[in-house]
Amino acid sequence: YAAEGVDLATITITDNTAVLSLIEGKAGLIDLLNEETVRPGGNDKAYVYKLLNHVGTDATPLFKRRNDAEYQFGIRHYAGNVTYDARGFVVRNRDTLPVDLVQLASRCGNGLIKSLFSENDLKQNVGRTWVGVTVWSKFRDRLNELMTSISAADARYVRCIVPNRQMIPGVTDLKYALTQLRYAGVMSAITIARASFPNRMTLELASERFGILEGKRGLLQPKGLETNVHK
Repeated sequence: YAAEGVDLATITITDNTAVLSLIEGKAGLIDLLNEETVRPGGNDKAYVYKLLNHVGTDATPLFKRRNDAEYQFGIRHYAGNVTYDARGFVVRNRDTLPVDLVQLASRCGNGLIKSLFSENDLKQNVGRTWVGVTVWSKFRDRLNELMTSISAADARYVRCIVPNRQMIPGVTDLKYALTQLRYAGVMSAITIARASFPNRMTLELASERFGILEGKRGLLQPKGLETNVHK
């Protein structure tokens, strides 16, 4: 854009790297939660204490809201400060099955299901969390697999906007909708698009992508033209 003389000085793009590093980085929120989950006697209060003392420095977007809030911590997101209550975090992160469910499966008449729950497994693993296997770690692995699949595909995205906070049909809060568009980076992208010609596509590609909108007029049907369509 600088080479084309486009002035982007008024466009500010928020860098979310610090928040992502806080959540997914080494010794971040996920690592500390997994560590506290597999530790004997791990609990939510100890998790928050470690979080605020090991990660909570001035260089991170993490903050402590109140001195008496033993279970709370805050994160300075790009859209504003958000306070989290960690009560139940450790229990929900354990990848364990209820004892009655495992006992029922071990006595099942289906041979395949019964073979997955032997008596030895019942005595050794009920109520325990496998080392390194937590809800967070499973979610992260599946998310990585999803991103790999999306990267290998020609994906299309639809930006969904919540019309109002009250979830009332037929009512649009324009200020609330504009805030979502601004935080999603859509307004910055529109500003750049209006200031230059960032999107160039061939007539064939435009016909393939938007031809369904033109009906029977056939204005975008390629007829051997090599012209670029600027939108």
